[in-house]
Amino acid sequence: MSRKSGLTGVAFAVLFTAFGFLDNGPSQNLSNANTVTWYTHHTLTQWLVSTAFGALAGVCAIVFATVLRQRVTNAADRSVAAQLVTAGGYVAAALMLTGVALYGTIPIQHLFNHTALPAPAVSRALLGASYATGFVIAPLAFGLMIVAVSLLGLRHGTLPRWLALTGFPLAAVQLASLLFFPAWLIVLWSLAAGMALTIRTTRPAVPEPQRAAVLT
Repeated sequence: MSRKSGLTGVAFAVLFTAFGFLDNGPSQNLSNANTVTWYTHHTLTQWLVSTAFGALAGVCAIVFATVLRQRVTNAADRSVAAQLVTAGGYVAAALMLTGVALYGTIPIQHLFNHTALPAPAVSRALLGASYATGFVIAPLAFGLMIVAVSLLGLRHGTLPRWLALTGFPLAAVQLASLLFFPAWLIVLWSLAAGMALTIRTTRPAVPEPQRAAVLT
């Protein structure tokens, strides 16, 4: 796989940052009256653009999980760590896309289907479900993926040692995501890992399976 494949991690970091930067939905802490006022005085266009960036970031997360699986270890590797890279990455990306879908339901329905603006309780429920899925539960799967990538990166020398070692405490923070929201650490790690894979040419030293000897 080309070294440029690492740029998918950079793309994920950039798109996810744009998603968060453009987020302008109403705060869940607003009262019912203030929520109604917010919808009265705000357009939903920026909210929709933010949703688009979030969806693209989720797609990049799927591709980056595949890239990590192929770049940090050999295709013949069937270890638990290797399988966790794929499984953790795919589950995390799926949860993230689910969160983005919940987040974008209100502007998409209103702008394209001309549905009425939601009641304050409905707005809070959708946004709460979005944040819980994408920012609380998804980091658990990202944490498993980062642990696996760090183990394989150390084992095969396919990541800089400092990055592989940094992955362990960072993954521990992700696994504590039920207590707070460490999603931005994933962005920083993806940016660093994507750049490292783009620059480095090291190949994983995993032996290919040998053919059985032929009796003569």
